[in-house]
Amino acid sequence: MWVPVISTPALGLAALLLAWQDMPWLRALLAWLSAVGVAGGLMGTYYHIAGVGERVDGYNLNNFMVGPPPALPALVTALSVLALIALYLA
Repeated sequence: MWVPVISTPALGLAALLLAWQDMPWLRALLAWLSAVGVAGGLMGTYYHIAGVGERVDGYNLNNFMVGPPPALPALVTALSVLALIALYLA
């Protein structure tokens, strides 16, 4: 639960600092934070989908609407993947 709370602002700060001044250790930090974000996002997506299935009636639309939102950890994963793409294509 704390991976997106801690790593996402740190990832954003590292990306801003890297845009301002290109340093090798900052590139390594951004790559590491992005990898942590991808792993945490995938794990969070799994746990959120499993949490929806544990509610009464399992996987129905109502449980997806009121249960843990699987889209949020998927967005953390997408943000981290995009940071890795930007890091290695720039």
